[in-house]
Amino acid sequence: MKKVKAHVLDSSAARRGQMARALTDLGAHAEIYENIDELVARPLTSGFLIANHDTIDASVGETDIGKLIGLIGLPVSIYAHEPFLPRVVRAMLEGAFDYTSWPISEDKLADLMCNAEQFQRTKVKEMKDRLEAIDLIASLSSREREVLGLAIGGHSNKSSARVLDLSPRTVEIHRANAFKKINARSVAEAIRIGIQAGLG
Repeated sequence: MKKVKAHVLDSSAARRGQMARALTDLGAHAEIYENIDELVARPLTSGFLIANHDTIDASVGETDIGKLIGLIGLPVSIYAHEPFLPRVVRAMLEGAFDYTSWPISEDKLADLMCNAEQFQRTKVKEMKDRLEAIDLIASLSSREREVLGLAIGGHSNKSSARVLDLSPRTVEIHRANAFKKINARSVAEAIRIGIQAGLG
């Protein structure tokens, strides 16, 4: 079985060492970094990042977790001595998959390892679904995309007809053609595909 790779970002050598030992004891391969410059100096291809919030703030500015996630492309879990609710909320909204307090128990670290793998699988599936949806939507004519976009916005055929200055029957035909091209069996499925592709 392949070892989970855990990237640890913390400006404290003592915490980095503790974290590396605990992760190794759990069977993970731990890579440690003192700052974000070290972290992004080489491409990270697998695993997850567990990072001290203050270390991130010192490098990229107050609670810019989203920027960090964009830089490394891996699931990110954050920890702090005293998690402050507004910081936790902002970190989670920016894409962190977990936020915990320091010190981190061995059980919590084991949970983080499992959750990171599940989070990564979910993100990969979401990306695959999004790319498939984009391909499907690309097969539509510009008018079919407009009609589907209006449906996503909550417009009925009559309302869409008024917006597009078409007859309701023409809108129905465009909608039916769009559904057929994207293999949608229902309005809900067509809307889901459109939303995944970024329409609306």
